[in-house]
Amino acid sequence: MNKNLTISIIIPAHNEQRHIQTCLQAIAAQTSQPDEVIVVDNNSTDETARLAADFPFVRVISEGQQGIVYARDAGFNAAKSDLLGRIDADTLLPLDWVQTVRDFYKLPRNRHCALTGTGSFRNMPLPRAAGWLQTQLAFRLNWLALGHHILWGSNMVIPRSAWRTVRAQVCRVPNTHEDIDLAIHLRVSKVPIALLTNLRVSAIMRRVFTHQDQLWPNLKWWPRTLRHHRKKRWPLAALGAATVYVLALMVRVTKKPRIHEK
Repeated sequence: MNKNLTISIIIPAHNEQRHIQTCLQAIAAQTSQPDEVIVVDNNSTDETARLAADFPFVRVISEGQQGIVYARDAGFNAAKSDLLGRIDADTLLPLDWVQTVRDFYKLPRNRHCALTGTGSFRNMPLPRAAGWLQTQLAFRLNWLALGHHILWGSNMVIPRSAWRTVRAQVCRVPNTHEDIDLAIHLRVSKVPIALLTNLRVSAIMRRVFTHQDQLWPNLKWWPRTLRHHRKKRWPLAALGAATVYVLALMVRVTKKPRIHEK
C-alpha cells in the first residue's frame, strides 16, 4: 500500500496541430513529471503526430478507427502505468496537476477510485464563471440523474485495474458521450468516482464560437447517453442541454471569443 503509483497521461488527437504543442508544453512544465505520455493520433491529416513526436517524453501511437472512444481505448490499452490520466489536446494542465493526482492516490482509501476535476474555459468571456457553470450543470445535474459523479474527458484519471474491469463492457455507440458512458460502467462495477474541485484545468469550449453548427447536435448526446443506459431521469440531462444552448446563444450575441480558431 506504500508503493508510489505510476501515472500515464493519454491524449486522443485528431487534427490538433493548433493545440497539441501548448498541451504538451504544460505537461513538460509539471512540478512532478508523469511516468508516460501517450498521444493517440486518430487519422490526423495535419501536423499533429509530427509535432507531438518532437517532444522526447511523448510516445505517439495510431488508431485507425475514427472516433474519440476508439482513440481513448487504444491509449488506455497501450499505457503501462498504474493510473491512466485522460485529457484533451486543448487541455492545459496547471503546474501541480500531476502532483495533485499523486497526492490523492497516496491515500489508501482512494487507490481504487476514479477521479475527475473541474476547469475554466479560456476562450469564454468569463473563464472561471463558465467553468463554475459547467460544474453546476454537468456534474450536479448528472449526479441527480445518475446518483454518482460523471467523468469529464478533459480532466480525469482512472486506475488501470478499473479499466481492465470495464474495457470489454464500455459502449461504442455513435453520438453519445464516451466519458459519461465510462463513468456509468465504472459505477456498475462498483468503482467509486471522486470529484476533486481543486483539480482544475484550462480548456476550450469550441462549439460555442468555432463549430456552432455542431453545438446543439453535440448537446443532444448528453440525454441520449443516459437514455441508452435506460436512466429514468434522463430528462434532467435534456434540461441541462437546453440550458447550455440558450446560454451559448446569449454569449455569441454579446461577446467575441478570446481565442479565434478555424
